[in-house]
Amino acid sequence: MQDLLQASGYRKNGKIWTYQDARGAFRYNDGDASETRILNIMQSATDTSLFSKELAGAISDWPSNYHLSPIRANLFRPIKHMLRGPILEIGAGCGAITRFLGEEGHTVLALEGSARRANTIAERCRDLPNVTVLAEPLQHFEVQQKFATVTLIGVLEYARVFFGAEAGQDAIDHMLAKARSFLEPGGQLIIAIENQIGLKYLAGFPEDHLSRPMVGVEDQYTQTGPVTFGKRELSHRVKAAGLPHQKYWFPFPDYKLPRFVLNDEALDADLPTDFSSLIRSAVNTDPQRPSLLAFEQDLAWDVIARNGLQGDLANSFLLVSSDQAIPAHDVMATHFTGGREAHYQKLVRFVRKGNELVVEREALKPSEDDAGRPLKINLENESFENGLLWRDIGKRCLLQDAWSAAHLANWIGVWREALAQHLAGMGHPAPSALTDMIPGSLLDAIPRNLIVGEQQRFIDLEWSYDQPIEFGYLIFRALWDLLSDMRGVAPPTSDTKDKIGDLIFQTFEHLGYDVAAQTIIDYYVADLRFHSSVTGINLQPNASALVAPLGRRINFANIRDLVSQSRKLTEQNQALMQELEAERRKVREMLDAVNGYSLRTA
Repeated sequence: MQDLLQASGYRKNGKIWTYQDARGAFRYNDGDASETRILNIMQSATDTSLFSKELAGAISDWPSNYHLSPIRANLFRPIKHMLRGPILEIGAGCGAITRFLGEEGHTVLALEGSARRANTIAERCRDLPNVTVLAEPLQHFEVQQKFATVTLIGVLEYARVFFGAEAGQDAIDHMLAKARSFLEPGGQLIIAIENQIGLKYLAGFPEDHLSRPMVGVEDQYTQTGPVTFGKRELSHRVKAAGLPHQKYWFPFPDYKLPRFVLNDEALDADLPTDFSSLIRSAVNTDPQRPSLLAFEQDLAWDVIARNGLQGDLANSFLLVSSDQAIPAHDVMATHFTGGREAHYQKLVRFVRKGNELVVEREALKPSEDDAGRPLKINLENESFENGLLWRDIGKRCLLQDAWSAAHLANWIGVWREALAQHLAGMGHPAPSALTDMIPGSLLDAIPRNLIVGEQQRFIDLEWSYDQPIEFGYLIFRALWDLLSDMRGVAPPTSDTKDKIGDLIFQTFEHLGYDVAAQTIIDYYVADLRFHSSVTGINLQPNASALVAPLGRRINFANIRDLVSQSRKLTEQNQALMQELEAERRKVREMLDAVNGYSLRTA
């Protein structure tokens, strides 16, 4: 690769390659302070691998999360079997995807217009001789080389800003044609981009590039600014570039930090493939969620799935395109964990096998020293189960007016019966007192993992302790998992406690258990210890956590009025600022006149 670059007029400049003559500066920038900090982190880190604790520990805001999180690589894991080198990664950013491709052993040319970002990639991949970094904008890049894979990850949307149009082509088509020109026959162009009409944007998330809600939905894009597309328009543009064979994957919450990726084949498969619960779980991890939304995404995905619109309303797209047919694949969806110690990270594949769907689990970074850990992770395979998650029923209970602790107790009661049946199948008696001990293998047997369909069944019992646990602690986990995750609830009855800890205490009483307040606190501390083991972070008890009030759900019936009022206030503020500036000009003119008079009379 380096001989090729040298023959094309490029030269080695430190750890990166640049053109031998000066080029114009590339203007894309997330902020000098932020990007310089990322570069300094890479330069000082001794471990820059995908699951580096140093890099993860340096995440402190959205830019560092985007550039340093190992979750970024989840985007390519579902299509890992399709990747072939050499790979041209256009707009490689700070190297999050580059590092993954390099660790997979591919020959990678990372093309990045910003010299500072290119240096960041080079530092990140300094131990990977199969990765070459070139600081060069795409519009200037020319080499006599074809690639098996070319990527545009978060790049196509900026074509109108940084790439430019050409006679007979707008900037989008021009960029696609340029990227296409580097593909070998049968090669694949991989694009990741936000969906202009993704559900999160319909709900009121700000447009990612312009930071204002509804800009994309209302098609307020300009000919010189960023732009995104819906699925049909994107497909037409890529087809026009000479790549008619296309396959989609749909990452959730979006392509930037994916936790769940759905294969478009799952939408047409004659299989029991309702993945709504996994989509709901994934969209709730979105770190860019604004405080005010027209509706909650997670509550809408069931309806969308029943109407077959998951692909059209997905928040972003992962598109693989080629001039030759792309083989089908048996993996219908892939789910990922996040925010964990590397040895607890896993992926879950939902694999079509004949007329069945099998859930297959795999450690992302297998560990050889699990024996000394009291907390174990389950990687066994199981059959896919359709049905409602009991946790989702609990959530909908809290969104109904006049709910109460008694309703929560009834909800827990159903789960308690299912747990007793499960224990009976294990030859274990049903617990009656809070202090009764149950097997540590049931640590994860909470409503989140209880399917209610033709029959009740626990699924994905991921975690287990090598020692028994108290039944009361498991009840606490069931309640805490629901209540601590609610962003808003409907108005409850007047006698229902509004603070999380008090409500848990009240629910225990409705269940018929005599529990002390200190016991609830002890359960809370025990759960912190569990999460500390999972994340590798020493989490300390937060005195405000148990006394935090449940937020009230906002009535969005008049959301248009709210938006209209906000716009009017903005217009009024702008008018006031203009009036203020006019007054300032008058004052300056008066002062100038006074000063001029003073000088003349002197």
